[in-house]
Amino acid sequence: MPEPRAFGHEQNGPKHCLNFVMQSMCSWISRFPWRNVVLTTLNHFEGFFPRGGRWSWDPGQPHPHQEIEASPDGNTSNRTYSRTLDYSYWIEHFHRNRLHRAEPDWSEPLRMSPQKIEALRPSIVQFQLGDGGGECRLLARDAERFRGRAQAATTVVDLWFREEAEHARLLSHAVARLGGKPISTHWSYEAFCLCRRRFGVRFELQVLTLTELVSTGYYRLLQQHVEDPPLERICALILRDEAGHVAFQRARLQADGVRTEGVRGWIWKTQFWICGLAAATVLWSSHGRCLKPLGATTPQFLLEVIREIGGFVRGVGPKRRDQAGS
Repeated sequence: MPEPRAFGHEQNGPKHCLNFVMQSMCSWISRFPWRNVVLTTLNHFEGFFPRGGRWSWDPGQPHPHQEIEASPDGNTSNRTYSRTLDYSYWIEHFHRNRLHRAEPDWSEPLRMSPQKIEALRPSIVQFQLGDGGGECRLLARDAERFRGRAQAATTVVDLWFREEAEHARLLSHAVARLGGKPISTHWSYEAFCLCRRRFGVRFELQVLTLTELVSTGYYRLLQQHVEDPPLERICALILRDEAGHVAFQRARLQADGVRTEGVRGWIWKTQFWICGLAAATVLWSSHGRCLKPLGATTPQFLLEVIREIGGFVRGVGPKRRDQAGS
């Protein structure tokens, strides 16, 4: 019979270290205020669910939970979250953005190598479908309730998606330039639309916001590495539009009273980062192999995404009422 080991001997070595780490994690998980987190998360996303047959969230009306931010001098009455979105500002922005858009020179010879063309073609084909080439509208079950709150809200949404349709038009020229053909469906596009349909307009708007941010990283890398002036010009036009879309989404969240400080702010930022990095992972898993032959790398893409999401999150928060549109 083997002699029993002295007490404490079995605690030495990697196994004990692993056990210690696991016990510490379990202890932390058991003490974590999950109830508060769950309740705050449900409170943030309560707009998904109807109350008494009516949907509670109205992007053009005050959010049911008013939050006040103190001004630098400590006076909480001086600054508050904006409760309405300046629709007139964004209508003017979208109309102004249609001006001075030089069309790429499609007649310019394509000088990319056949290997790079072959690699890039599937990515551009898929982006042409997803970036306005499919159903170019809000798809959520309560989308009409969002668009129908005010005529100005309807106009802004229509102008926003008109720019997305313009992206699809530009990308259709890129598809033809690379010798490809447009597609009408793809598994990633179907999953994208399913998420947008199932979980309500508020979630759909977050999905679209994250898509804008992650796609910005994609178009930046494409612009840097494609070495084809017409395709570079397409990227420049789309990036110009995406910058406006991101600013619009930030103003929308500010008007909705989204906070980035405190427990609720931490929860919002955490879920936004998780969803954003998940979106980036899905995009790169499908398109990374298409951009790598051009010279793009995974770290470059991640840095672009982190910069975009981080800048967006920092820009969301309390704002003076007179700045709600900008």
